[in-house]
Amino acid sequence: MAKGLYPLYQEENYREIIEKMNNDSQILKDYMRPGYELVEKLIKNKFVDAKATLKTQKTQDDLTQFSKGENPFMLTGAWAAVRMEKMAPELKFEVHPYPILDNGSVLVTNIDTRLCVNAKGKHVEEAKKFIEYMTQTEEMWKFVDNQCSFSPLNNNQLSTNKAVQPLNKYLNDQQSILGSNQLIDYEMWTHTRSGVQLLLQGETVEAALELIKK
Repeated sequence: MAKGLYPLYQEENYREIIEKMNNDSQILKDYMRPGYELVEKLIKNKFVDAKATLKTQKTQDDLTQFSKGENPFMLTGAWAAVRMEKMAPELKFEVHPYPILDNGSVLVTNIDTRLCVNAKGKHVEEAKKFIEYMTQTEEMWKFVDNQCSFSPLNNNQLSTNKAVQPLNKYLNDQQSILGSNQLIDYEMWTHTRSGVQLLLQGETVEAALELIKK
């Protein structure tokens, strides 16, 4: 997504493009093609072990392999930094954005922590009080900092975790994109996961792109 969708977000009328994309999957396929081609290149050039990757459990096996020095790098979310520090306290590591541009890197962010109250629940008022408590500035900051995440507040507080601080300077319109964008009516994580699995199995980029459907 970093490679494929970055050019989309640089367009001034990207919202209009997304609206058209939602009615024509070919537009999304065209944008995602460079991303899948990059993955195919990584596999063919042995940057990843395709057979081992197909059997690797996300944020489980990959963390173990990296902590033991079996892999030189790991692709996962910044929030895994806390778990990595606990698994390997002596390991020195940093989290960086994806170096997929000719002259720079792209940070993929997700707006994926949502709080809501079930209107038909048995404890609606208690739930509302809990959300009120969790959305206080101090409590929200505690949560995002312990998740090595980023706060939506306007006070510009950044993560105190040194391992993820290299990401801080990429939190801007030009160097980051949304990995989960509610404007896009496609299940992006499902499509990309399934597409990459096909590539790891030796299938073509075309086969991976064909999975992109509404």
